[in-house]
Amino acid sequence: MLSKILSKEQCAQCKFCCSFRRQSLWESPFVPSCNYKTQDPSEEIPCDYLDKKQGCTLSQEKKPFDCKIWPFRVMEDTDGIFITMATTCPALNNTPEETIVSFLSELKPIIQKNVENGNCSIKKMSPLYKKYSHLY
Repeated sequence: MLSKILSKEQCAQCKFCCSFRRQSLWESPFVPSCNYKTQDPSEEIPCDYLDKKQGCTLSQEKKPFDCKIWPFRVMEDTDGIFITMATTCPALNNTPEETIVSFLSELKPIIQKNVENGNCSIKKMSPLYKKYSHLY
């Protein structure tokens, strides 16, 4: 899905989105058998499905929707529900704004459908994310 703006090589080199620190576990998508337990707040815990050479080993059918659209996220604040983008993604930080906006115009109906079907989590707005598109 994101291959229009991010290559697998870019994602495989970085892997930032597939590991979490204790204080950022709220960001992790629900993957039933992953074990993100740690007592060290600075320890990076990779997803159980992250292979250091191949990247994600989950098939597209088993991969959570939240993972499929990362570094985009559906978030809510007092103004509504939005498509947002993590400002921590190094590849997208170097992508022209017009490319991101154009891509999101294609992605928005897919996200809306998944939100309506309960396949996409809605997180509380975070200052680490940039608002892009109002959903509801």
